[in-house]
Amino acid sequence: MFAVATIVALVVSFSLGAIFSINIGLLSIVTGYIACVLLGDGTGDTLIASIPQEFIVLIVGILFLFAIATKNGTIEKLCNKLLKLVKGNRILMPFAFAFTGFFLSGVGAPGMSAVGLLSSPAATMAQKTKMDPVLLIVSSLHGIFAGQFSPISNMGVGLIALVGYMGINSPMKVALWNLVFQFIMVFLAFVIFGGFKLIKEAKSNGSSFSIDLEAIGDTKFSTANWITIVSIGLLIVNAFTLDLNMGILGVALGLINCIFTKKEGITDGAIIKVIPWNSIVLLIGSMTLIGLVEKSGGMELIVTGIQSLNLGIVSILLFILLTGLISFFSMSGPVMMAMVPLAVKFCGSIDRPDLISGSIIAICIAGIMVDASPLSNSGALFVASNAALYEDLDMSQKLFRRMFRWGVFVLLFGSLLSWLLMVVLGIAG
Repeated sequence: MFAVATIVALVVSFSLGAIFSINIGLLSIVTGYIACVLLGDGTGDTLIASIPQEFIVLIVGILFLFAIATKNGTIEKLCNKLLKLVKGNRILMPFAFAFTGFFLSGVGAPGMSAVGLLSSPAATMAQKTKMDPVLLIVSSLHGIFAGQFSPISNMGVGLIALVGYMGINSPMKVALWNLVFQFIMVFLAFVIFGGFKLIKEAKSNGSSFSIDLEAIGDTKFSTANWITIVSIGLLIVNAFTLDLNMGILGVALGLINCIFTKKEGITDGAIIKVIPWNSIVLLIGSMTLIGLVEKSGGMELIVTGIQSLNLGIVSILLFILLTGLISFFSMSGPVMMAMVPLAVKFCGSIDRPDLISGSIIAICIAGIMVDASPLSNSGALFVASNAALYEDLDMSQKLFRRMFRWGVFVLLFGSLLSWLLMVVLGIAG
């Protein structure tokens, strides 16, 4: 009964979080505690034992350094510099936004922070250049998604902790294949939303249309900015070559940065305030509940249920589609954290350990892709930023419908393609 109770707690947490926009991490802790008290150990000790302590150090350290990079303007200036490189070229603009989003999330920006940095510039650029706003929205979003499994991003850190805990060595494969898939979506968006029309206009006019880039903002780096850039570089180098604790290293580099940011009038308290504690609580809470489901035997119960359908490798497609469908209406991070262990258990139950790596990659790709839906936080913020520029309500509603259709397309296309390539054909190895 305890195993069933933890599964119910998981479903309730995700459902209430999606319906009422309540932090899923907090819901996970509360529902998990109730399950423990009523049908478990009676005290909640099992829940406390499921808290991922190493992960807490890891994510707080990395996000502390990124908070400094945000507060002292380093990320914003790097973003502005990249956008100025295209010199107002409309053909290159979607890819500039995609690469900017990739850079922001890849160096550790939480997804919503990167979305917040790019949503308004993308809306303004679309209006100034008379481009299809959906093209810039989709390019920006999938660019952001492309970097979200980097080893120093908050979602990448969570994934590394999760698969490492399960004894699987696939995190970098997830990051690289996700990068490929997301930029496939950027190119598809370029084709679908008028990219060839821009090329044709450029050929007929002899120009790809330039705009005044002075409006983009400052690109001059201060001493504090350079210190932050070097610190982020060291963190990236450590992720790929060294074996130092990423969280502790992030705190140490952050403290060095604090010395220089104080000279610019930025206090430690101001930096701590911009750390995305909401995202941290969400990830820690959801991972704690997933750990509880694992300890209670809930994972085995779910896997046994799907295994009883006797669908074989097609069952993994169900995991992938279910991940995408739930993420379509909420946040993908906690959903993927729940689905990855289930898929791993299922592959073991059908004696196909060779499918584990491909299944993890497919679930992560399909799950994060659908964050482009206007019903998810990321897609909604981009749609809202563009809608704010239109006085005509019909235009805003049309934009929402177009983004909704793109979200459905991504859900079906992304799930089927990732399953076919990663699981059926096993091209990831």
